[in-house]
Amino acid sequence: MYNEYFGFAEKPFHIAPDLNFLFLSPKHKGALACMEYGFMGDMGVVLITGDIGTGKTTLVRLFLRKLPENARTASIFNTNVTPEQLLSLVVHEFGFARQGENKALLVESIQAGLQQLHAANLYPVLIIDDAQNLSLEALEEVRWLCNLQSENRNLVQIILVGQPELRTKLQKPVMASLAQRIGVNYHLRPFTRDEAGEYIVHRLKTVNGKADLFSKAAVDLIFESARGIPRVINLLCDSALVYAFADEHKKIDTSIVEQVLTEMYPQGLWDLPSGSVGIHMPDPSDMDSERQSSDLDGPEQKDGFQKMERLLETLEQQADNYVKELRAIFKLLLKKEQQRFNQLSTEYLRLKTITKALQKGREGFAERPEAPQPKNAAVPQKGKGVVVKLVEPK
Repeated sequence: MYNEYFGFAEKPFHIAPDLNFLFLSPKHKGALACMEYGFMGDMGVVLITGDIGTGKTTLVRLFLRKLPENARTASIFNTNVTPEQLLSLVVHEFGFARQGENKALLVESIQAGLQQLHAANLYPVLIIDDAQNLSLEALEEVRWLCNLQSENRNLVQIILVGQPELRTKLQKPVMASLAQRIGVNYHLRPFTRDEAGEYIVHRLKTVNGKADLFSKAAVDLIFESARGIPRVINLLCDSALVYAFADEHKKIDTSIVEQVLTEMYPQGLWDLPSGSVGIHMPDPSDMDSERQSSDLDGPEQKDGFQKMERLLETLEQQADNYVKELRAIFKLLLKKEQQRFNQLSTEYLRLKTITKALQKGREGFAERPEAPQPKNAAVPQKGKGVVVKLVEPK
């Protein structure tokens, strides 16, 4: 809603991942190169970790877009599942023929499906996002998938994407076999101060905005407050634009950013439950796994609910932003109406003063006595005229 005010083609700081705003910092280029090298080099398992909001999901989408035509992909985002449910999701996402629901038949379905892809000279890639939520038992099934090989290559390339806790799990002694299968690993770190500034300018230019819309001091404050996390930078920048729009500022300075931090995060931006910024969703891994399994008929349904939950979270954030913008618009309209009322009041008082002055002058003129006329003045009498004799000069 502030797009017209700032001259944007669209909102520059979406919360949801959007490849149209892709910004590849050196760190992101490194992570993408690792995924591509893992695929091209048949490295078996690629491990990509990073804090929440650092851009892992965006990189995965870019990686999928760049894969060759002979690649076949399966993406799993619901990782709060039992080992059997994980295998069932693999069958479902690859579109393999399902031979049954028990573990033995699921294993046969996966083996048969991967063999068929291999025979057709196709390269399957399995991407597991939020892999830090996988149980140790489910990770053991990932290890089993790594062991599936033909005479000259792995039958499936696996990319594990997750938060730093995933590395902690893989360092456990029971995970040594899987850890040894990791051919490439990369940890995606937050932006530096310079990268954060370049990131903000990049997104502004993408929507035809002014590169210097945010002052250098404002960018520095946003970077420090967001700790270099792209998603948090987006949140702060979007809120700052709403506040600037409401107060009719054409440039964002530190005072606006400070207002956002004070009013929206009075307890502090990072004084929130672990792993959340802005919206806190309960950690499903804290729930009892048996109760999770019994609540749903199968992994596909559960995966659907997981995707729906992600969508609802995004919609909640978008709705929150719309509410902020509506409040800003109402605030702006109220401010303009107040200014208009003040102008009308001032004009009314001015006209009232002039009217009083004119009225007073008119009354004074009416009460003024007539001036006496000279005695020898020629005054016409009733029935007679005034005779004027013109004398011709000699």
